[in-house]
Amino acid sequence: MIEQATLWVSTPELCTQLQVSRSSLRRWVHSGLLREGQHWVRMNPCCPRSDQLWQPERCAVQINRQRPHYRR
Repeated sequence: MIEQATLWVSTPELCTQLQVSRSSLRRWVHSGLLREGQHWVRMNPCCPRSDQLWQPERCAVQINRQRPHYRR
């Protein structure tokens, strides 16, 4: 069985794909809905203010669980 490569996208790309705002992403991260390492990672792990990369499929699934009316 061949594993599919995990796609990571930038914050602006994720906002466009999911049709959400950056502030919504920040709110979901701070609330614990989207977790570091599972839904997002830092581009430079040594820098706490580094840009983030997001896994869009995992984020969409998690957001749909929390907000059933959300449709991508």
